[in-house]
Amino acid sequence: MTSTPKLAIFDIDGTIASNSIISPEVKKGFTNLHNKGCKTSLSTGNGFVKTKLIFGDDFEKLISQDSLIIVEHGTKIVNPKGELIFGDFFNESEIDHIIDFLRANLSLFRLVWFNPIDVSKECGC
Repeated sequence: MTSTPKLAIFDIDGTIASNSIISPEVKKGFTNLHNKGCKTSLSTGNGFVKTKLIFGDDFEKLISQDSLIIVEHGTKIVNPKGELIFGDFFNESEIDHIIDFLRANLSLFRLVWFNPIDVSKECGC
């Protein structure tokens, strides 16, 4: 006897998407889960804007609209509209402190990367 989970949470890159493309088979899997009463959500390193871009027009259909979505490597939780539920932004003083720390300890870091598409803003897409 097989049981259906009440909630399924998926990673995106390399799990349900390859090269930021979600296959028709994966989309069908989401639909099957919904049809069996399972809610679906995401836990991803991507920001909300990029996540929505990957799903495109299928986002509202594939992600349960009453779920919470974990984005930006677990640092923020948003609702399906992209509204921040949990998380916090650095204030100017904290940013200055981080920059000073990085400058003083630059040899400790091999790569610092920032992707402007991953900023936490409501998606107007």
